[in-house]
Formats: sequence, C-alpha cells, structure tokens
Amino acid sequence: MAIAVSLSSCDRGSSNTQTKEKALQLSEASSESWDARQDAAFLIDAYSYGMMIIRYSELALQKAQSPAARSFAEQSAAWHKKLNNQIKQMAQQKEVVLPNTEGQDVQSYHDKLKQLSSPQFEKEYLQVLSDIQRKMIHQYEIASDEALDMNMRNWASQTLPYMQAHAQAVNDLQDQLQD
Repeated sequence: MAIAVSLSSCDRGSSNTQTKEKALQLSEASSESWDARQDAAFLIDAYSYGMMIIRYSELALQKAQSPAARSFAEQSAAWHKKLNNQIKQMAQQKEVVLPNTEGQDVQSYHDKLKQLSSPQFEKEYLQVLSDIQRKMIHQYEIASDEALDMNMRNWASQTLPYMQAHAQAVNDLQDQLQD
C-alpha cells in the first residue's frame, strides 16, 4: 500500500521534463524566432509524451490481467507509435531534434510500476495515462490555435479530437475496472 500512495502522489510518471530537456536545447539553438521555438517545443512535448505512453502501454501488455486493460494498452501503443511517426516527419522538415530516450524520472516510474501486482498496476497505469492525456490535450489545443506553421496547426486540430477520445477511453476504462 505504501508504494501505491507514493506512486499516486507523485507526478514523475507523467512528467516529460527530463526526456525533452536536451532535445529542446538542441532545437532552440537552430530556431530563430519565438514562434519557431514554440512550434519546436510542441513537437518535442508531443513526441516525448507519446514515448511515455508507448513505454507504459508496452509494460501493460505484460502486466495487465484484465482483457479490457490489455486491449486498451495494445491500441494505445499502436496509435501513439503512429502519431510519433507523424511527429518525426514534421520534426525532420523543421530540423527539430527529438528525444531518443525517456528521462530517468520516466525510467524510475516504469520500474516502480513493474513491481506492482496486476490490479494495482492497472489502476496506476490508467492514472498516469490520464495525467499524460490531460497534458497532451492542453498542448494540442494551444498548437491548434497558435502554431506558427499552418500544417502543424491543422495537424494538431485534426489530431485533437482523437486525443480527446483517447482520454475519454482512459476515463471509461478506469470506471469499468473500479466496478
């Protein structure tokens, strides 16, 4: 029970600060205007959050016992891999350096999740996904209104409803598994 409390009370599992730090510094060095840096920061944030969801979802495929959680994890990992491939393409066009590994905070949280029993794991997995989704939706809302690059703005606008549906699916699964 002490592990569950410490996992629930921290934000480390949904923080991408360490993951994006170096990539953001490298991208800022090649960007000239504030708006270009904001576009780069969005791509780096979106990609790093996607990496986190993929990493946690792949663990869920190993640890989750409920068929609903396993199915969701499989769909989530596949969708975010596809999304990250789209982000990679945009980043290459804009010469934005993306992170290639998660930060130590994500690895530490992953290791803690790995130690949990299935029912507790599923609860924590869905909670961290909910936290990440909330942050991602906020990022996509801003990018869909304010991105300098119109292609990026349109892409964020088109992706946002799927992001919101994914977040709703996380909430629905949390409710289902509590019953």
